[in-house]
Amino acid sequence: MTEQAPVFRDRVEWLGSNHANTCGTSDKFYEVRVYAIPNGRSFYEERRWGRYGTKGQTKTIEHFSEWRAMESAKKQIKAKEKKGYTRPVNALTRLATAMED
Repeated sequence: MTEQAPVFRDRVEWLGSNHANTCGTSDKFYEVRVYAIPNGRSFYEERRWGRYGTKGQTKTIEHFSEWRAMESAKKQIKAKEKKGYTRPVNALTRLATAMED
């Protein structure tokens, strides 16, 4: 499944403190990919999340239409953005932010 190029891919991240970790900082990612299976009948939505520097956790969901898989993936990203996740920043921006703290 992961050998193929994804039909859809999106990633968001959480940098900084949160309600559960007020004394330190969190450095987490959430990634969603949608893959089409060669038989053309199945689409897989792969969700991956965790802390940067770790392998993270993965969950795979099978959908029987590309539309459902895409809508589910976009819905997950929107839900994370509502919680405060943002689009990834480059390494220089991340370093500058860390130096300010």
